[in-house]
Formats: sequence, structure tokens, C-alpha cells
Amino acid sequence: MYLQADYDQSRLQNIPGAIIFILIQLSISSVIAVLQTFPLETPVFLRDHQNCLYRTSVYYLSKTITDFPFLIIQVFIFGLICYFMIGLHSGADRFFTFFGICLLVSMIAISLGYAVSAGAPNVSVALAIGPVSFIPFMLFGGFFIKSGTVPPYLVWIQYISWFYYSFEILMINEWKGTTLSCPGNATFSSSQNTSAEICLRDGDGVIKYFGFNEDNIARDVGG
Repeated sequence: MYLQADYDQSRLQNIPGAIIFILIQLSISSVIAVLQTFPLETPVFLRDHQNCLYRTSVYYLSKTITDFPFLIIQVFIFGLICYFMIGLHSGADRFFTFFGICLLVSMIAISLGYAVSAGAPNVSVALAIGPVSFIPFMLFGGFFIKSGTVPPYLVWIQYISWFYYSFEILMINEWKGTTLSCPGNATFSSSQNTSAEICLRDGDGVIKYFGFNEDNIARDVGG
């Protein structure tokens, strides 16, 4: 569906859809992968903890450290396949930026999965809550609701959404410095006009159209 997207006006819709799909896939797979962790291991952990064999922090850090190399490999393979099959912006720096953000997204989603898993009384509850726990974050990630149009009383959800920060970085990483072809009957190019005749000729216009700003990259990484 997204195979080798062309640099024309269809890319304006296809590439953001591909990017948000990648972020959703990484998030949901990472959350589900760890939902059974604590309900199944709680009896053993409580026994060892009560016998003063190790602290809670040691248990959590050991699980995180041992899983990290496998996470890197999984995300790298997934990102490598998606990046070049979709035809995202060429360049080693662009790819490794993409990979780094995907890795951070997976780590954040795993943390959410651990939180749900630790709070769930059993595996069934964890599996029921986990997949829907990140839906509010996804909705306010900048794709389904355009950044800058979120109602003031809901904007706080946007600012705690890892989708919002990662989507902005990946969009800037993809569109910065690119050019797009316009149909022969296009009469204008604008980053603000929302009519059917809109024709954006460069990546900077696309970034502005989605309400993103290159100056936010440092904030997005920190977020």
C-alpha cells in the first residue's frame, strides 16, 4: 500500500499515514509483549523480595537491561524493512534518526506495558486494559487531530503523548529539504490553504501544514 511512495501530492497523505502506522505498530506490539510479565512473575518476585534476595529496583533494571539488546535488533529489522520499502528520505543520518526515534517509542510503550502489567491483578485484566491504554495518546498525536486545533481543555493529553513528539520528529526528518511535484492544472502552492486545489511544492510547506516546527526537535526528544 505504501510501497515506494512517489514524490507527488499523493505523498502528502501517504507518508504521514505510513509514519503513524509504524508508530502504532511499534507501540501496540511493545505493550502487548510485556503485559504478562508481572502477573505471572509476581508470586516468585514476592517470595524472593520477602527473603531479601534483591530490591524491586534491581528486579526491574535487570529485566530492562536483559531485554534491551533484543529490542534493538527487533526495532532495527522492523525499521530497516519499513524505511526502504516505503521509500522514505534517503540518507544514513535520516535513517538512524528514524531508527533512534522508533527505539525510544518502543521503550516508552514497554514502560506503559509494565505499568499496566504491574497494576493488573491477573493476565486477563492486563490483556484487556493494555491495548486500549494508549488510544488517547494516539488520537492526540498530530495525525488524527491536527496540531494547533486541539481544544484547550484536552491539550494536556497531547503534551503527554509520545505519539505527538515522535510523529513531529519523524515528519520533520522525512520532509525537511524535499520537493514535491504538482499537477499541471495546479494554480497555486500554499501551506495554509485547505481547499481541494492545494499544492505543496516543498517539505517545509508540508511541515507547516501539519502545524509542526523544526525548533521543537530538542523538546520532542526530551518529551
